[in-house]
Amino acid sequence: MKKPDAHRLLDPKIGEKIPKELAPINLECCSLEARNYFQKFLEHLELEIEGLDHLLQEWIGLAVLGVCQGFSERNLDPELPEHQEVFFLVIEDVKGVFHKISPKAPEDEISSLKRQVFDFGTQWVYYLDWKLYMSTELY
Repeated sequence: MKKPDAHRLLDPKIGEKIPKELAPINLECCSLEARNYFQKFLEHLELEIEGLDHLLQEWIGLAVLGVCQGFSERNLDPELPEHQEVFFLVIEDVKGVFHKISPKAPEDEISSLKRQVFDFGTQWVYYLDWKLYMSTELY
């Protein structure tokens, strides 16, 4: 399994594959467990995103929410030290590609990108699960 690549967010073909009804993401679309994880991490997140562009703040929030959803789906504890780093890796990845995306993109494209950012966070947890646990069980 490959590490998620934030630069794939820049690929317009990826966004075209997302059904329009899946695009909107908010806290209510996530599991209760994911929402609880997100609320716990929120105070750290606020310090991390203070002073950043509003849309970038939203994207980082969506990516972190995706990470929380991934932890919930994989039944992993986000508070374990070996799991904590994924939050900061995802934040740095999103910051790294954000400025390469046109701020004048059409609204439906922005909506699709938001969904991709959320999914990117979830993919990171699946990768973490593979790297730390599943790959060692297989080999």
